[in-house]
Order: sequence, then C-alpha cells, then structure tokens
Amino acid sequence: MTTVVLNDELVNQAIKTGHYQSAQEAIEVILFNYIQTHKQQKITFDSLCVNLNRDDEEIDSLFQRSKDVGVGVMLDAEEYEAIQEKIEVLLDIDTALRQLSAGQGIEHSKAKERVLSHLAGK
Repeated sequence: MTTVVLNDELVNQAIKTGHYQSAQEAIEVILFNYIQTHKQQKITFDSLCVNLNRDDEEIDSLFQRSKDVGVGVMLDAEEYEAIQEKIEVLLDIDTALRQLSAGQGIEHSKAKERVLSHLAGK
C-alpha cells in the first residue's frame, strides 16, 4: 500500500465531476483509465509530421537558434493551419479513445438510430 497526500479540494472535484462514491473509487478509476489510455496510445512522431515540400537545406534555414531564447520556427500560414488541424484531429481521437476506454461509447446501431431519428425530426 502506498500513502499519498492529495489536495482535498481536487479530490472532491474529481468525486463530484465523475459521480464517484468515494475518494478511493475516484482515484482507482482515474488511475486505471489513465493506464489503459496510455497503454493504447501508439501515436508516433512520424504520424505528427507534416510534409513541408521543402529540401533539407531550406528546412534548416527556417530554424533560428539562440542559446538564450531556444528554437524558433517560421512557417507560412497554410503550413501552420495544416499543423493545427492535424493536432485538433489527434486530440479528438485521443478524447474518443479515452471515452471508449471509460465505457462511454454508444453502440453503432443506437447511434445510427439517434441520428436518423433526429434527421427525421422526431
């Protein structure tokens, strides 16, 4: 058994938000879901890459290095928007995977029924 000191307010918010019966249940479920989610994540760096259609020298020239400031990257607006869109999609996928691993998914037939019912105006 491990003893951990936790912020009471944070634990109470987790209990309330997740509708848990106790702090023990909240922490166990949250840790279990965290572990399951991270076991399933197989997003590699390559899947986050965006093709910039530039040769290596041109890409190197985009980076300005300074030991005091760090690294800066200059991208045109289209490239930046493409990266933003890809990140948003990956975040949506991550959210969906977390919801599914928490048992919050809906069967396909029920989801289809809801959509068709909504479209029919019922």
